[in-house]
Amino acid sequence: MKDLEDFKALFKINHGTERFIFESQIGKKVLNKVHVLRENFLELCYMNNINEEDVREYENLQEKRIMTIRNVIDDHFELIKKTIIEEAEEKKEREIEKTYAKEDYRQKIEQRIIEHKYIKNKDI
Repeated sequence: MKDLEDFKALFKINHGTERFIFESQIGKKVLNKVHVLRENFLELCYMNNINEEDVREYENLQEKRIMTIRNVIDDHFELIKKTIIEEAEEKKEREIEKTYAKEDYRQKIEQRIIEHKYIKNKDI
């Protein structure tokens, strides 16, 4: 993703500038006058010994690469989602068991305290 962002930054390509930079996006009315952004773009292409088609092709390859990576990540999480959910449920159950165990322990202590008080003072 960083490669694509750097590439677009170098050629100053974004949603706002695409219509001024690429020939296929420029309207027929504007063809007589070259926009400053397109002029700068063409100069960068000339200095780097590439053309507009090369830039478009590289941009498309980078976008495909990003989509492939996203798909691989999504597929991986689909595979392990069941395991993650099961582990989370088991952890929750263990926490609940610990909580009930603590409550049972507290209840036993309170019961013994009451019994001990009762043994000392049977008038209660």
